[in-house]
Formats: sequence, structure tokens, C-alpha cells
Amino acid sequence: MAKNLTPVLADEYFEPVELVDFFVSNLADRRKTAEAVKLLSVSHPLGEFQHLKRVRNSGSGKDGCLQILLCPAETVEQCLCSTADITTESHTAPNKLDVPSAKHSFSTVNPAALQKPEASENEMHGNNPSTRLSPSIENCAPKPEESAGCNSTSTTQSHFPAEGLSTPQKLEKLTDAAITTDIREGKLCSGRCRCSQGERTVQSVLGCEVPEGMFSRPYPVKVPRRAPLTRKQYEESVLYWPANFHEDKRITRLLTGKFFSDAEVKSIQSYLHQAKAMADIAQQKGQGSNGIVIVDPAQNVIIAKGHSLTAHNCLLHAAMVGVDLVAKTQGSGMWNISDEDMYFLPSNDLAATTPSETADVKSKEKTGPYLCTGYHAYITAEPCPMCSMALLHSRVSRVFYVKTQDDGALGSRYKLHTIPALNHHFEVFHWTDRLHDDR
Repeated sequence: MAKNLTPVLADEYFEPVELVDFFVSNLADRRKTAEAVKLLSVSHPLGEFQHLKRVRNSGSGKDGCLQILLCPAETVEQCLCSTADITTESHTAPNKLDVPSAKHSFSTVNPAALQKPEASENEMHGNNPSTRLSPSIENCAPKPEESAGCNSTSTTQSHFPAEGLSTPQKLEKLTDAAITTDIREGKLCSGRCRCSQGERTVQSVLGCEVPEGMFSRPYPVKVPRRAPLTRKQYEESVLYWPANFHEDKRITRLLTGKFFSDAEVKSIQSYLHQAKAMADIAQQKGQGSNGIVIVDPAQNVIIAKGHSLTAHNCLLHAAMVGVDLVAKTQGSGMWNISDEDMYFLPSNDLAATTPSETADVKSKEKTGPYLCTGYHAYITAEPCPMCSMALLHSRVSRVFYVKTQDDGALGSRYKLHTIPALNHHFEVFHWTDRLHDDR
């Protein structure tokens, strides 16, 4: 096991499981499970929660109770009660309406204005279909004894337009049908309305009608917000709710230290020692203290090795020098670097190690892959943002480094190689052991 090599992965692989509230209900009849799942898949698809299983058995065997996911609690909060609190005022001014012009909202509404005046006995008992309120509406109706507690100072944007609400007479024109539509669209009845949490029904949570007796009263539970990426996250997630997990074997091998063989670890250590030797040369010359070795892993050939030249030019960090030396092997290069301690593979030798259709390759012709495509870079100190972007643009395949730096862009301060928006990504490994004579 390569315990001295730590992969530098995106933070999402190490984050704890994030939990959110989700409304669930018990299924009264197991035989209707398929029907319930089909109904909810149409009315409330799981969407971003596809990693969760819709139904779970809360007990053991057939004696357990089946629980089914209804909808996220945060969607229930997105209702009229979260955008406008309808509250009653004192009995001394029952019809007064306060309509702030800036927010187009109202803070006081007479509950009696929401009902038709002088309703007949049949209408009161719901015998008239045109005026009968649905059960979900009745649950959302304000309760007089709770009026004082709900008469808060919250005044937010109203679901109803400001026009037409300036007088109680216009408010009375709001019909039962309009309120019914609001409830079915999920705009009414949340945890902040007068329908207290203990009185929630499946209809009020889902905002739609469901077959009678299919579900029990809903209640919230904690579920994982995101799909697990590692086995550790999966094992933590299933403690809350069953989840789907498609294990990435490569990530598992990286996290368990089983990615490299013993022979590969020895080869990596050897190249890091050579990079350390280049860093020592740079320090002796007063040119900084960072060295780099760039290798073609397919042929196990060193393409270039160099060190920082910051005394000559502040931009000539080790990685910048290394990329430029690789460019020289391909008949290019920007800086005129003349240092007998540095090395780059002559272009003709590179052509011999790289398949080519033309046998006769001149030294000035482009040979080999594009810059560092497929190559591995071994560097003594973690690259800064500038050097990291240079390695990225040169299409390096892997980067190994020994020392971390406060401004390092491959693990310490940033993880540039994991940014999804970039058009190239490479693997990064931190050598956590000490190399000999490493200070």
C-alpha cells in the first residue's frame, strides 16, 4: 500500500453527508405501494433526489411499516404563507386593510371577508358544490384563537395583486375556486400558516387530491441531499434513508492507498529524488529551491528536467522552466535557457520514442505529442496558481509534489485541477514521506 502517496481530490469526496427535511407518510396498505409510487412520480417526481429510494421498510420483514417519500419540506415552505402572512387585526377595526405601496402587500385581512356573506345552511354544511371548501382548504383556514399569535410584524410580498384589495368589498370577490387553485398549486398551507404542523394532511403537503386512506398523516424526516460519492458517505447516508450508490472503483482505490503497485511507488520516489537534486542545484546557485522532472510514462523516459531561475526572471518558476524545456524537445520554446545542469531530450531522440509516419524528422519540426500531453511531472514544491495553469494548458497527465505551500494551487489554497469549468483535468498526488536530506 502506498501510504506515502495521498491523492488530492475534490472536496466533495471528503464532505460529510448534508441532510435536509423531507415529508414522508406511512402506507396504509402494502398492496397499493405501486399505485402510490406511480401517483407521486407524476405529481412530485424526486428530481434532484433521484439517489434516494422512494419507499423503505421501517421495520423488519413483513411486520415493518412502509414509508414513502412525499416531497421536500422546503418546497412546502414555498407557499402563500411564506410570501404573505394573512393576519387579523383588533376587533375595533375589522375591515381595515394596510397595503404598503413599496412591497405591494397587505398585513391585515378580515377572515370573514374570505367567506361569502349570509351563507345558507346547506352551504355551511358543504351541500352546495359551488361553495363547498375542500378538506385542504378547511385545514388552512385561520383559527380565531390563533389570530393573536399570528399577528406578527412580517409584511412580505403578497400572492394576491395589490389592485382590487384596497377595500373589503373588493376582497370579497375572491372566490373559493381561486383559493382552491392556490392550494392545489402548493401556494397555501405551509409550516408558517395557521395549519399547524400537527394538523398537516397529505393534501395540504402535496397540494393535490390523493385517494382516501392511501397515506397516513405526513411527518418530516432527515434524508441525504446529495448522492454518495464514496463508500464512507454511502454508509453514513443509509443511516438516514436508503440510497443508490454506484461505486467508482478508481476513487475507492485512490482513497484506500491501493492505486499504485510497489514497483510504481519506487519509480515515483526515484523521480522525486531527481527533482530534489535539481532543487539543490538551484539553491546552490541562488535561483530558488525548486526542481522538476517531466517523464513520458509510456516509455519510462525523462523528457526534461530543470530547476527554478527566479534570480534571472521572477516568472521562471520550476514548472514554467520544465514546460519550456519540453517545448524545446518539440522544436519550440520561449526562453533562451542555457544551463549545463538542465536537460531536455533532443528532438530526434524524442521522435525515436514516438511513433511517426515520417522517418526523417528535422530538429526544428514539431515532434511528439502536444507539449506535456500524457506526461507526468515530478516537482519538489507544490505549484503556485501560475504554474498550475501552465501545467494544465500543457496537458500534463499527473503531477507529484513533496512540499506544500501556503499559496499552492494543487491542494493547499486551491484545487485548481478539480474545477469542472476548466477544459483539462489531471491527477495530483502529494508525497507525504520525507526524501533523504529533505529539510
